[in-house]
Amino acid sequence: MPQTQSRRAITAFEIQERLTQLRAKAESEPLAAKDLACAWIRDLGSGPAAAASTRLARVFRAGTAQEIDGTAEVTIIPLLHGQAQPAARGILGHLAPLRAKQFDARNATGANILHPLLGAPLRLLLGGSGHPLGQSTLEFETRIEPSVTDPNLTVLALDHGAVARRGAELTGRVRDEATTIVEGVSLLKGYLKLPGGRWLTLPMYELLRVTD
Repeated sequence: MPQTQSRRAITAFEIQERLTQLRAKAESEPLAAKDLACAWIRDLGSGPAAAASTRLARVFRAGTAQEIDGTAEVTIIPLLHGQAQPAARGILGHLAPLRAKQFDARNATGANILHPLLGAPLRLLLGGSGHPLGQSTLEFETRIEPSVTDPNLTVLALDHGAVARRGAELTGRVRDEATTIVEGVSLLKGYLKLPGGRWLTLPMYELLRVTD
């Protein structure tokens, strides 16, 4: 996809057309399709936050709700305004706090795997358990259900509150929702439940790429 497309609006038709191409390619060249899908999503997430957010939201809605299984690399796509946006991208490019997500589709569970330098302090802050890939925290349960902000959209929900331990006052209010773009590539956005029951959308997306 040309880089210039990330700087303009993208229609629902264009998204569906691109997804059809990627999913067809995935049938014969799954690894290449995953690479192309990830590059496309990163491109759509570049540029000013408001426009990037609109593009990614449309891609998210065009995805499918299905279980994820295995270890997924995580790329955080921040959606901050002004000078905070390039600053956040620069920091995340060198020291991303979230290293991976581990999914166990059979048991409908999973965990966030943190960067080794950040795992220990965040584990103390939020609670969690050790993991071979680093320090895990914010374990979650998964299930397919309607989105909390759009009941007409079915998503894979990552419910951290269901398994919150220490730090439950924070982790119990965190929820992520994911849709699969092509097999092995998903787009995820997070929410924080506020007092009174309203959901705050976090200013970022996570791009997940299953590696095993």
